[in-house]
Order: sequence, then structure tokens, then C-alpha cells
Amino acid sequence: NFPALNITGNLEVEVSSRDEGPGSCSNTCNYALKQDGDLEIAGTTTISVNTSGNHVKIDNATNDFGTLAVTGAKHIYVADENALVLGTTQGRWMTIAAGGNVAQADGTTLTFDLHVSVDAEGYNVTLANSGNNVATVKNMKAVDFSFTDTGGVALGINTVTGNFTITAGSAVSNNGALDIGGITTITAIGQTVELNEATNNFVGEVRITGGVVTIVDEDTLVLGASTVSGTYTVTAGGPITDGGALAITGAATINAGSNAVTLNDGNTFTGDLTLTSAALILGATTVGGALSVTASGAVTDTGKLGITGITTI
Repeated sequence: NFPALNITGNLEVEVSSRDEGPGSCSNTCNYALKQDGDLEIAGTTTISVNTSGNHVKIDNATNDFGTLAVTGAKHIYVADENALVLGTTQGRWMTIAAGGNVAQADGTTLTFDLHVSVDAEGYNVTLANSGNNVATVKNMKAVDFSFTDTGGVALGINTVTGNFTITAGSAVSNNGALDIGGITTITAIGQTVELNEATNNFVGEVRITGGVVTIVDEDTLVLGASTVSGTYTVTAGGPITDGGALAITGAATINAGSNAVTLNDGNTFTGDLTLTSAALILGATTVGGALSVTASGAVTDTGKLGITGITTI
């Protein structure tokens, strides 16, 4: 166990055993490293755990780290009363609570088999280094959140009051509600992007670059500039509008149920376009396939429609 420490420089710790506590023990007490007192380390804290399946728990609320790097641990619990910079860190999962911005040092990576969670409510979280490899990002609480993964990533429950930016080298999936106050930008060129939780709530534009794309929003939805090489399926429980041009290669299906749809940003649909709405307003639109409209309200256009296939209204 760490005693209280106040170090103006760096701290390096290597752990080769664990404290299993009295009697029988499970994952709840297999700690390679815990703390008794607050840790104030101005420089870089480097913790290396050489015993597999053990945890690092340094989560006193008044800790204050400069840069923190942890490798070899299974579960990592961290708290910092101020901003936190992460060095190269690896494990099964990591949970962070911070009273300032959370970011990565240049050239470092995060590698986690399960998930990373950061509670930095009121601050920005930037985990955007190119070599990151994390299975799931969830329980993120931040103003702006930015994350980059070299492979695919699952998006769990995340609450972000500002912008939400994800860049991935493979598929992006969704297994928890996303509550995003600003612009959502997902870049996964040629890959599947599924934002399909029924209780997702995107307040700002949703901008996607991907292959097969699915977007679900429980109420109003704004479609931002997007480039999609496969199919594009959008479902909303409120009105759907666009805030940027849509360039969709595959079949596009946009369904607002009994709510209005307004698409007037010079959109291009190379394949078929199927629209379901109440009132429908189409600006200048190019459709390479068929246009099928089911509307319970008026259907109007505010620009030239170029439809190659059959138009059914």
C-alpha cells in the first residue's frame, strides 16, 4: 500500500506480488497496489505489475498526478482531483474520475480488452492517439470527448454535453444509450457504423463516414454532412432534418414515422431512397435509383429533383 506521498519529480514502481487479504479471495481483493494516503506526484508516475490478474487501485479523490502510466494490471482504478495525462497504459479495464481535462501524452497508447471509462464531468476527455486499442468506451462523462482506435470499438452508455468524436479502423457498434449535446462525428471509412440503441439522443448533427451505417434517435435528429459507401438507415422518434450534404452510395432509408422530414442540403443518393414521414420537404436532390415516399402530410420540393428510377409517392 502506498503511504501519503508528495513528490515534485517522477515516481517509478514495480510490483511482483499481491495482497490477497485474509481468508478466501476473489477479484475484489487481488490488489497488486493500493493506497493509504493521498498521492501528489508532479512528474510521471509509472506502475508496472509483474503478477497477472491483479489490480491497481489509486482512487483517493484528492490524488494529484502529472502523467500516469500503468501496465500489467487487470483492473485499474484512478482518481485525480485535477487534470490527468495518461502514458502508455494496458489492462482489462480502467476507470478514471478526474477534476480536470484527461488526455494522452504524445506517442502513448491505451490497450484494454474490456473497457475504458472516464468521469470528467465539466471537462474535456481526449484519447485520440492512433495506436489505441480498446474494446469498449463507456460511462464517459465530459464536455468534448474524442477517441481514436486502431481497430473496432463498441460505444456503451456515454453522456457528453459537447462534441463526440470517434475515429476507428474497423466497425463501430453501440451497446448503450448515447446522450450527446454537441456534434457527433464518426469516421470509420468503409466500415460498419451502428448507432442503433433505441434511447440514443443526438442533439447536434450526426456526421458519419463509413460503409453500412445505421442511426437511431429517440426524438429529433439532424443529419450532418456524411459519406457512406454502403446502405444508410435512419430512424427517429421526432423530425429529421439535414445540416450538411449526404453522399450515400447504397440504398438509403429514412424514417421519421409521423414526424416531418426536411432534406434540403443538395444531397446525392446513388441507390434507392425510401422516405417515411408526415410532411416532407426535399431540396435539390439526386437519386440514382428509385424514390419511394410514404407521407401523411404534404410533400413539397424547394429545388430540382433528379430521379433516375421510378418515383412513387
